Amino acid sequence: MLFKFCGDRDCPDWLLAEIGSLSKISSVKVKLLSVQVVNSLLNSQIDFEKVTKLTADSKYTADDLKGVLMALEFILRNATKFAVDEETLVNELTQLGLPREHAVSVCKVYADRWPEILAVLKEQSLRLSSLEGTPQWRLDYVLESSVAGEVCQPSVQMKLSVKQGDKLAPVHFTLSSEKCSVLLHELKQAHKMMKSLEEAA
Repeated sequence: MLFKFCGDRDCPDWLLAEIGSLSKISSVKVKLLSVQVVNSLLNSQIDFEKVTKLTADSKYTADDLKGVLMALEFILRNATKFAVDEETLVNELTQLGLPREHAVSVCKVYADRWPEILAVLKEQSLRLSSLEGTPQWRLDYVLESSVAGEVCQPSVQMKLSVKQGDKLAPVHFTLSSEKCSVLLHELKQAHKMMKSLEEAA
């Protein structure tokens, strides 16, 4: 069976097992755990002391608790990623064996917080590094090169400020006028494509 929150694929076996564990606690606690998971997605940190207190009477082992938190993160992250509506998500979680009141609890948190999760996912998506500020450029006319001899053609000197983690580093490179034109054209095409995808979503 295919599920929208799994990207129209079958549900992973490990998630089915964790849904069984989630069913053992009250729907109120599932909601509170979901809030903690969303907070961890936004702040990259989870308050383990708080979640341990929430599940103190559930007889979860440390591994059980981690599994349940991973399951909730998978559900909330993927539902946001695949733009699943609240009603569909409730139905799909119920089909997987989660009691309806538990599914509704998860989905209430999802409905309230998905815009924040989406903003974080966009920030993280395919991004190992990011540009800071405005690229700087300068047009030079090269008369002669030590490698190529007489050149007599324009070249574009580019400087970008690239942020990777907490470090900011300058990146310099040179383009011929032809390559600069090609780069500009391809960036415009990519921007146009991204805009059309945003409008279609």
